[in-house]
Amino acid sequence: MPADAAAGEEFYVRTWAEPSVDVHGIQGGSPVLQKTVIAVAAEANVSIRLVGDQNPTVIAPAFEALLRDAAPAGTELEVTLLSSAPPGLIPSDAVAVVRGLDAFEEVLGVRPLLIRSGGAIPLVSALASRGVATVLTGFSLNESNIHSPNERIPTAYLPLGIEAAAALYRHLADVG
Repeated sequence: MPADAAAGEEFYVRTWAEPSVDVHGIQGGSPVLQKTVIAVAAEANVSIRLVGDQNPTVIAPAFEALLRDAAPAGTELEVTLLSSAPPGLIPSDAVAVVRGLDAFEEVLGVRPLLIRSGGAIPLVSALASRGVATVLTGFSLNESNIHSPNERIPTAYLPLGIEAAAALYRHLADVG
């Protein structure tokens, strides 16, 4: 029995659309020393996906405070904010999004499934805050293993991707 029975049903929302903290890398110690020692220093790279009305100028210091509260006594902690952007949300019924769905359906013969997802593209949130709908899309299926260590795109998808991009531009040509 899963720890949370709703986990499967809410998989896409939890994985792609809710706030999250992701650890992208951890470095510490030495991979070549043959001694049982505790690393004197460690470094991590993390990102936080914001949604809704979350504000990076509020969330970043709150996250740092959580890290400081959890650090053992005597620990020196240095936090560097590399970049930030507010969240943005493009309505699924925006004309540009609907035209994008139409274009992909024209080429593939099936209407794509919209999956709400978060990302770190400051231009998208800047445009969204001004009411400018942005179409962000990839061209892959589940076996492409997007963002995994073995991410790939079969060469058979390339002509379809090019055709879909051309159809998208045709469908967007008269959006004003």
